[in-house]
Parts: sequence; structure tokens; C-alpha cells
Amino acid sequence: RDWKGAAQSYSALMALHPDNIDYGLRLAEAQSAAGTPKEALQTIQNLRALPKPLSADPRLDLVAARAFQRIGDFKQQFTFATRALQTATKTGARLVAANAGLVEANAQERLGDRAAAGRASLEAQRLFEAAGDKSGLARALEQVALGVYRGGDLDGANKLFERALALHTETGDSAGMSRARVNLANIAYKQGAVAKAERLDAEALATFRQIGARSDAALTLNNIALRLQNAGDLAGAQRKYKEALDGFIEISDRRRQAIALGNLAEVMSARGDLKNSELM
Repeated sequence: RDWKGAAQSYSALMALHPDNIDYGLRLAEAQSAAGTPKEALQTIQNLRALPKPLSADPRLDLVAARAFQRIGDFKQQFTFATRALQTATKTGARLVAANAGLVEANAQERLGDRAAAGRASLEAQRLFEAAGDKSGLARALEQVALGVYRGGDLDGANKLFERALALHTETGDSAGMSRARVNLANIAYKQGAVAKAERLDAEALATFRQIGARSDAALTLNNIALRLQNAGDLAGAQRKYKEALDGFIEISDRRRQAIALGNLAEVMSARGDLKNSELM
């Protein structure tokens, strides 16, 4: 999906229908997916000025939480996801609650509370399965799989990611398919299937670029660079780290910019370019 184009379309619709919260939420989601989460947060702030009950819609906090996830501010992600979950649960909006629980689980995982993340992921999976929401179920399976992966069960995680990939394929979610492929590539690489990992990464990167998912593309480039570095291809790693860094700069992701800069400096130092590495 062309997220930049989608954002432009929803922006035009919002200009015509400024009180349509659904258009506004879709605009914010498209802005986040296109790599401009700060614009998404501004859109959410504008929507909060709508009269109640629109301004109290739990989806506002949910979309804000996803934007903070893109930025890398996991504490704010957790705060807004938890608030969205509480409001949605109170009002009986079960699918919103499931989605909020999934974003909350991601934040908990990032903040180091893996036990809570696992519980929240499984609850979200249960809610999506009960609702017959295949798209949501696929995303829940990805989150559950990440916990399994970090627990060291590569085969178990692989099965879950394969199931998520099948569901994303069934629903036509290109971004979801690519996310699953990136995670399957990580597992393949750890298991020594380097050629398979390279193929999956290349497929994912091509799709991320095609749909304008700039954050995901930059993260994938960073993964590819790390593998090239581990394989001893320092020149190739330097090129990919630089591409990843450019991508993080483009979307104003300062946390990941710092990581990419550190990686780039390390490779340049290893190649003997000490003068420029110290400038990184």
C-alpha cells in the first residue's frame, strides 16, 4: 500500500469533512506508516478538539500509542495503549481493546517486562480469534512469536511467524507479510540458513520500499548491515548502515539514528577509517 498517497488522500477528505473522526484516524495511521509519526500525533491532537463523545474515542489513544511506537518512545506508547485499553474495555469495544492490548504488549516487551507482555499478547490473540479477525490475529501471533523467540525457542517462534505470514497473505496485508518475513529471516540466520535469510530480507525490503514504509525499510537495512558485518563484508555493511541511517534521519527517529551511527562508526573503525569514525 502507498502510505504516503493514502495520507494525502485522507488529508484531502479531512479538509472537506473536518469533523469525521474516522477519516482523521485513518490519516494519522497512514502518516505513522509512511514514516511521519510526529505528524500523526499532531493529527490526533487536532481530533481531540472535536466535541464529545468523539474526542473521548479510545481509538485516539490507540493511534497515538502506535505513533509513539514508531518514534521509539516506549514509555509513552505504554501510557497511551493502557489508557486506550481501559477505555475500550469499559465501553465494550472489544476489538479496540484487543488492538490496544497488543500495542501495550509490544511496549511491555520493549521496556523489559516480558511476562506481562506475554500475558497481554495471548489475551489479544484470544480476543481476535473470538471475533474472527484474521488481520488482528496475525499481528497478535507476531507479538506472541517475538516472546517465544526471545525465550530461545526458535522452532516454536518459526511456526508462529509462519502462521502469521499465512494469515497476512490471506488478508493481503503486504506490510504484515514483510514484517513476518523479516522475523523469519532472523530465525533462519540464527539457524545457519544464511541464503534463506538473505532472500527473505530482500523480499521484505523491496515491499517496504514499494509501499513507503520508511521506518520498516530502515530497520531492515540495519539488519542486513549487521549480517554483512558478521560475515566480514565491512564495505557492504558500511553502505547498508549508511542507507539505514539516512532512513532514520528522514523520519526523525533519533533513538535509532544513534544506534545506526554507532554501528557505522564501528565498521568504519574496523576498516581503518579512524578519523571519520570518530566524527560519527
